[in-house]
Amino acid sequence: MEYDRSMRGGRAEHPWDVRWSRRCRRDKQDPPHGYGEPEQIVLEPANQYVADFVAHMNPLNVLRGGSLMTPVEKLKRSGDAILLDSSARHRIRLGDQGQVLDMFSDDQLVKLQNYHHYLDLSGQRMPLAVIAPVDILMQKALEIKYATGRPLLLQTDE
Repeated sequence: MEYDRSMRGGRAEHPWDVRWSRRCRRDKQDPPHGYGEPEQIVLEPANQYVADFVAHMNPLNVLRGGSLMTPVEKLKRSGDAILLDSSARHRIRLGDQGQVLDMFSDDQLVKLQNYHHYLDLSGQRMPLAVIAPVDILMQKALEIKYATGRPLLLQTDE
């Protein structure tokens, strides 16, 4: 069987690709072992073969912030402040709707910045903390944490 070698979408089209994509769509409802969302495969490998495979890859390229974050309900409190670390260096206060009102690091008020994919943190002079969506890739979350020196605040849309 011949197939079209012209490039479409950055790769050669082949009848096998069509069958494979149909199978993937069908498997989305009831995926066989070893298939699923990349984050799920890394966090819950279906068998030892998959576990051995994912053990040799960088999970930061797959995991999202929501899978590793600590829910606010599980964080310790001190008065109206929520402690973000065991030494109580970083604290936040939440509003009635669960939104972050302010953050203090070492008793200094910190500017809050919403995350955007084009956010440039180089050359920041003032204390800054970033509020990002829970689906942020962990690789990007760690870059932000190291650039700001503060915990990354993850927020759901709810």
